[in-house]
Amino acid sequence: MLATIGELIYSPVLNAEEVRLIPTNQRGIYAAVSSFKFTGGDFISKLGIIIGVIKTMGNEFAYGSNFNFRININNRFFVL
Repeated sequence: MLATIGELIYSPVLNAEEVRLIPTNQRGIYAAVSSFKFTGGDFISKLGIIIGVIKTMGNEFAYGSNFNFRININNRFFVL
């Protein structure tokens, strides 16, 4: 709880000081690079979830299970 309150106080001050120190003609570039730490981390975490699912599906195919793909083409079902 103490860390949350500290972050609530610290975050606006950090952003204000960052904007004050950046040259006026380069604020857009600095803001984009600064926000990349959040969007980059979000991208990496989502990519990790996707890789984990693909890896799990690979294990299902390698060791055999009841997991299979069914494709419906012209009312005929094909199982892969």
